[in-house]
Amino acid sequence: MDFVLPELALAGDREQMRADALAELESVGGLTYRAPPFVEVGDGTSTVRVAVDRTGAVVDVHFRSDWQRELTSSGLGKALLEARRNASVMMMNALALDALAKRERVRAGGDPEPVEPAPPPVAAVAPDIREIWRRLTESEDQHYRATKAARAAREVRTLRIFSGLLTATCEGRTITGIAVEPVLAHQAGADRLRSAAMELFQQAAQPIERDDR
Repeated sequence: MDFVLPELALAGDREQMRADALAELESVGGLTYRAPPFVEVGDGTSTVRVAVDRTGAVVDVHFRSDWQRELTSSGLGKALLEARRNASVMMMNALALDALAKRERVRAGGDPEPVEPAPPPVAAVAPDIREIWRRLTESEDQHYRATKAARAAREVRTLRIFSGLLTATCEGRTITGIAVEPVLAHQAGADRLRSAAMELFQQAAQPIERDDR
């Protein structure tokens, strides 16, 4: 996904923000910096680690085999969600620095991306009745899909993975909470927990199919 740097309203704030961002950019390589294909970050105890790619999708999860020394089963779900959020924040920061480096390369005299010349103007042709109906149908369909997507984004749902080993509460495709079943968690090894977590994140990321037309 492309990251667009926000514009601040106040000039003083904008200059200070730019100075701070340039200092951070210099610490990671300066104008040659590129965001990595993925980042991996842990929770506060480093018991759970989650890797996300540039799109924000989870690409790997790691649990320490001795996770029970640091966390209870209830704390494990919170740690998994914390690691997921930490990884997302780090990737967003990396993409912001990538966008800043690109902007500064252009500012320093680098070649901007090529821009296609605008095509010559063409005289407008009045559409016939079939074209008008096609456009109306397409507009109605786009409105329906947008309304359906907005409704799905607010929908609260529950995902149960591996017979309830992990249970997630989601708002749309955003996971807001993860519960871990204590008995199953203590019986499961780190590999099974990883498989359950990957399945959970993959299911949560799937588009919500709901055709109530």
